[in-house]
Amino acid sequence: MNLGHISGGDAENRICEHCKLNFDMRVVSELNDDQALGMIEEPLAPVFAKYPNRLSLDLMYPTALAFSCRDE
Repeated sequence: MNLGHISGGDAENRICEHCKLNFDMRVVSELNDDQALGMIEEPLAPVFAKYPNRLSLDLMYPTALAFSCRDE
């Protein structure tokens, strides 16, 4: 997993209203999309429960099979 980009707020000395974390996760061919997302969602379950409707997970790009090209 690559934590590629974190952004939020408009100044260093202010608490931001929101934060966005973009990450890249390259999975092995034995792991499907649902399993990979589950590896993210399961440890975040307490955060989702404590702060309902404040956290979202969205795919930035369509997924591609491991070791393949999107056009195959």
